[in-house]
Amino acid sequence: MRKAILLLVLLIVWTGGAIYCFNTYINPPKAVAYTVEVQHEFNVEQAIKARNPSIDPIIRSAIAESINKHSKAMGLDSVLVTAVIDKESEFNPMLSNKNKDGTIDRGLMMINDFYQKDRIKKHNLKITDLYHIDSNIKLGCEFLKEKLTEEPDIKKAIQAYNSKNRQGYGDSVLSIYGEMVIKRG
Repeated sequence: MRKAILLLVLLIVWTGGAIYCFNTYINPPKAVAYTVEVQHEFNVEQAIKARNPSIDPIIRSAIAESINKHSKAMGLDSVLVTAVIDKESEFNPMLSNKNKDGTIDRGLMMINDFYQKDRIKKHNLKITDLYHIDSNIKLGCEFLKEKLTEEPDIKKAIQAYNSKNRQGYGDSVLSIYGEMVIKRG
């Protein structure tokens, strides 16, 4: 894994002033410099294994490869795509869920065969293809990109990916995202 050194220099210049903080006057330093080592690459396969160790290594590898391919092609953060998949299916490509309205969500990114019928048709896919790892992630990444393009607020965009009516979904995905980012280094 490539490592890079990020040199962050924070130069704060106060000219003779003091800042008021918690009823106390504090004279800040003239300059502060930090050196931080940053891991630039996110290992999707390791993240999947950490989140769901029971996933077969061959399946895990195929999921990771597809996430990397389609998140890059769509200009999406692979950590975010991984977090959405974790929330939607816990990395189970054969998962399905029947909704209250009778529609069915299928596969890793829980693609709804009714609401996404135009997208499915555009790619000449059948309903059974929604259980195929690469097809499902491709469609899910397209839909996620669409939502992120329509809505600049990431939490609202993630909420719209699932359903605008499901409270807490955006927070849950962002929480998973945060855990993955913290563990990535």
